[in-house]
Amino acid sequence: GTFKLGYQSRSYDDERLTSLSGLSYLVDMSWQPNTFSKITIGASRLTNESAEQNIGGFINTGYSIALEHNISSRTELNAKYQQDGSDFSNAQDRTDKRKSITAGITHSLRKWLEISLDYRHLVRSSNNVIYDYSSNSFELSLTSKFD
Repeated sequence: GTFKLGYQSRSYDDERLTSLSGLSYLVDMSWQPNTFSKITIGASRLTNESAEQNIGGFINTGYSIALEHNISSRTELNAKYQQDGSDFSNAQDRTDKRKSITAGITHSLRKWLEISLDYRHLVRSSNNVIYDYSSNSFELSLTSKFD
């Protein structure tokens, strides 16, 4: 696994944007109870930059757990639960919470070519209702690997 601990600081020349500082961490730990299953847990607290104009940065704190299970040498089932919160300590004084559940299957067509189908359900709630939403998506991927 990986564990990183630090102190983060973000300041802006524009006085309208709020400076951020504080504890920062990143945890990514995997456990493989047998040769065909793997469980991964993660946690993080990091600053991010908003895509919205005049917002500046925000602190994002998140947690996740994922499971990968090989049902054959070429086919893998996976599932993941993620939860995070974003604290916008600026003019908006907004807090968002997101929860996501993903489930999917990956099949290796060749050594160098995989196809994946995933379903994801995502819900965001906020103390400002205009930012609330939920979504359902199906994602189809082709991945090629070259040595």
